[in-house]
Amino acid sequence: MASAWPNSVSTRVPQGHDLRPVAGSRAHGQPPRICGCLAGRRTVRSGLGLPGDHAWDFDELAATIGTLIGSDVTFRNLTPAAHADMLTGFGLDAGLVGFVVGLDTDIRDGLLGETTGDLACLTGKPPTPLAAGLARAS
Repeated sequence: MASAWPNSVSTRVPQGHDLRPVAGSRAHGQPPRICGCLAGRRTVRSGLGLPGDHAWDFDELAATIGTLIGSDVTFRNLTPAAHADMLTGFGLDAGLVGFVVGLDTDIRDGLLGETTGDLACLTGKPPTPLAAGLARAS
Protein backbone atom coordinates (compact mmCIF):
# COMPACT_ATOMS: atom_id res chain seq x y z
CA MET A 1 0.00 0.00 0.00
CA ALA A 2 1.39 3.39 -0.93
CA SER A 3 1.81 6.04 1.71
CA ALA A 4 -0.80 8.79 1.90
CA TRP A 5 1.90 11.30 2.81
CA PRO A 6 3.83 12.89 -0.07
CA ASN A 7 7.59 12.36 -0.09
CA SER A 8 7.45 9.99 2.87
CA VAL A 9 9.86 7.11 3.20
CA SER A 10 8.31 3.67 3.46
CA THR A 11 10.11 0.63 4.82
CA ARG A 12 7.85 -1.74 2.86
CA VAL A 13 9.98 -3.15 0.09
CA PRO A 14 8.39 -5.45 -2.53
CA GLN A 15 10.38 -8.62 -3.17
CA GLY A 16 13.00 -8.10 -5.85
CA HIS A 17 13.28 -4.35 -5.29
CA ASP A 18 15.81 -2.28 -3.42
CA LEU A 19 15.51 0.79 -1.20
CA ARG A 20 16.52 3.42 -3.76
CA PRO A 21 14.18 6.42 -3.57
CA VAL A 22 12.32 7.40 -6.71
CA ALA A 23 13.32 10.48 -8.66
CA GLY A 24 11.51 13.54 -7.40
CA SER A 25 11.37 12.38 -3.81
CA ARG A 26 13.14 14.49 -1.23
CA ALA A 27 15.36 11.52 -0.58
CA HIS A 28 16.57 11.30 -4.20
CA GLY A 29 20.34 11.13 -4.32
CA GLN A 30 20.57 9.84 -0.73
CA PRO A 31 20.14 6.04 -1.10
CA PRO A 32 23.28 5.03 0.82
CA ARG A 33 22.27 6.99 3.94
CA ILE A 34 18.65 5.82 3.76
CA CYS A 35 19.62 2.21 3.20
CA GLY A 36 22.06 2.41 6.10
CA CYS A 37 19.36 3.79 8.39
CA LEU A 38 16.83 1.17 7.40
CA ALA A 39 19.21 -1.79 7.24
CA GLY A 40 19.00 -2.55 10.95
CA ARG A 41 15.21 -2.69 11.00
CA ARG A 42 13.82 -6.11 11.76
CA THR A 43 10.23 -5.46 10.71
CA VAL A 44 10.09 -4.43 7.08
CA ARG A 45 6.43 -3.42 7.34
CA SER A 46 6.95 -1.11 10.31
CA GLY A 47 6.50 2.60 9.83
CA LEU A 48 9.49 4.88 10.04
CA GLY A 49 9.00 7.36 12.85
CA LEU A 50 11.09 10.49 12.87
CA PRO A 51 11.66 11.34 16.52
CA GLY A 52 14.36 13.73 17.60
CA ASP A 53 17.30 12.96 19.84
CA HIS A 54 15.66 14.40 22.96
CA ALA A 55 12.17 13.66 24.30
CA TRP A 56 10.78 16.76 26.01
CA ASP A 57 7.87 16.81 28.43
CA PHE A 58 5.23 19.45 29.14
CA ASP A 59 7.23 21.05 31.98
CA GLU A 60 10.20 21.54 29.65
CA LEU A 61 7.90 22.87 26.93
CA ALA A 62 6.39 25.43 29.33
CA ALA A 63 9.83 26.51 30.59
CA THR A 64 11.13 26.86 27.02
CA ILE A 65 8.14 28.93 25.91
CA GLY A 66 8.54 31.08 29.04
CA THR A 67 12.17 31.74 28.20
CA LEU A 68 11.32 32.64 24.61
CA ILE A 69 8.54 35.08 25.52
CA GLY A 70 10.20 36.43 28.65
CA SER A 71 7.35 35.51 30.96
CA ASP A 72 6.52 32.71 33.38
CA VAL A 73 4.60 29.83 31.79
CA THR A 74 3.39 26.99 33.97
CA PHE A 75 2.12 23.61 32.91
CA ARG A 76 -1.05 22.57 34.72
CA ASN A 77 -1.56 18.80 34.68
CA LEU A 78 -5.30 18.20 34.27
CA THR A 79 -7.19 14.95 34.53
CA PRO A 80 -8.38 13.71 31.13
CA ALA A 81 -11.98 14.65 32.10
CA ALA A 82 -11.00 18.21 33.13
CA HIS A 83 -8.89 18.54 29.97
CA ALA A 84 -11.85 17.42 27.83
CA ASP A 85 -14.18 19.86 29.59
CA MET A 86 -11.75 22.73 29.02
CA LEU A 87 -11.34 21.93 25.31
CA THR A 88 -15.10 21.54 24.88
CA GLY A 89 -15.52 24.94 26.52
CA PHE A 90 -13.18 26.38 23.87
CA GLY A 91 -15.59 25.09 21.22
CA LEU A 92 -13.76 22.00 19.96
CA ASP A 93 -16.00 19.18 18.71
CA ALA A 94 -16.10 15.84 20.53
CA GLY A 95 -13.92 14.02 17.98
CA LEU A 96 -11.13 16.58 18.17
CA VAL A 97 -11.41 16.74 21.97
CA GLY A 98 -10.94 12.96 22.18
CA PHE A 99 -7.96 13.08 19.84
CA VAL A 100 -6.20 15.94 21.68
CA VAL A 101 -6.86 14.47 25.14
CA GLY A 102 -5.57 11.07 23.99
CA LEU A 103 -2.48 12.58 22.38
CA ASP A 104 -1.69 14.76 25.39
CA THR A 105 -2.18 11.78 27.72
CA ASP A 106 0.24 9.71 25.62
CA ILE A 107 2.80 12.54 25.71
CA ARG A 108 2.37 12.94 29.49
CA ASP A 109 2.83 9.19 29.99
CA GLY A 110 5.99 9.17 27.86
CA LEU A 111 4.50 6.98 25.12
CA LEU A 112 5.72 9.36 22.42
CA GLY A 113 9.13 9.84 24.02
CA GLU A 114 11.04 7.41 21.82
CA THR A 115 14.41 8.69 20.62
CA THR A 116 15.69 6.38 17.88
CA GLY A 117 18.01 8.73 16.02
CA ASP A 118 16.18 7.98 12.74
CA LEU A 119 15.72 11.65 11.87
CA ALA A 120 19.42 12.48 12.24
CA CYS A 121 20.35 9.29 10.41
CA LEU A 122 18.11 10.08 7.44
CA THR A 123 18.94 13.78 7.15
CA GLY A 124 22.60 13.54 8.06
CA LYS A 125 22.30 16.38 10.57
CA PRO A 126 21.02 16.72 14.14
CA PRO A 127 17.35 17.57 14.71
CA THR A 128 16.40 21.14 15.58
CA PRO A 129 16.31 21.60 19.36
CA LEU A 130 12.96 22.49 20.95
CA ALA A 131 13.84 26.14 21.68
CA ALA A 132 15.20 26.75 18.17
CA GLY A 133 12.14 25.17 16.55
CA LEU A 134 9.74 27.22 18.67
CA ALA A 135 11.70 30.41 18.04
CA ARG A 136 11.62 29.77 14.29
CA ALA A 137 7.87 29.12 14.39
CA SER A 138 7.05 32.35 16.20
